[in-house]
Amino acid sequence: MSSVIKCSAEYFELVRSFPLVPLRTKRQYKQAQEVIRNLVIDPLALTQARIDYIGVLGNIVTEYERNYLPPTPKISGRRMLRFLMKQNDLSISDLAREIGGHRSNLSAFLSGTRSLSKDVAMALSKRFHINVSAFLEN
Repeated sequence: MSSVIKCSAEYFELVRSFPLVPLRTKRQYKQAQEVIRNLVIDPLALTQARIDYIGVLGNIVTEYERNYLPPTPKISGRRMLRFLMKQNDLSISDLAREIGGHRSNLSAFLSGTRSLSKDVAMALSKRFHINVSAFLEN
């Protein structure tokens, strides 16, 4: 039994503007990143066609990164948080106020005596605009 996948005109317009083909140059890679950035800038404008297109283009970008970029070294959530706090000139108290967390919990996490709760990890993810997995210990 065969089924036909139906795509909207909007999806095909996105494909025409930036075709879904393997990326082979750094220039193409940067262009693909810019296309994704422009599509996600307004969450209210994310139609199903845009979500589908971003998903496929994101897979193509990931494949390029896997094949052409050096692997990203693993960094612990603690080191990541220390770095982000320093870059943003935030104290533990400042950050706790911003994310609605407890200073003692952040301090214990940074000292290595406890892990972050999923809620706090999500709040940090939103605050610093990075993937929540950066703060979750493996």
